[in-house]
Amino acid sequence: MVDGFTKFQIPKGCASLHHEIELGIVIGEKGSDIAQSKAMDHVAGYVLALDMTARDFQVRLDKRNP
Repeated sequence: MVDGFTKFQIPKGCASLHHEIELGIVIGEKGSDIAQSKAMDHVAGYVLALDMTARDFQVRLDKRNP
């Protein structure tokens, strides 16, 4: 995790960097087989996440590892 001031570096050789913002749910209480009506009792909060993928690297690796 980073704060709003941390810089990140694009990997050398990356020509196709894709990004998207995702909503993450922070689970605050363990559970299993939870009724839908009780599900929100286990949510402690939310977080925004920046998902970044070097697509050109990903495609190259996918071709090598079928």
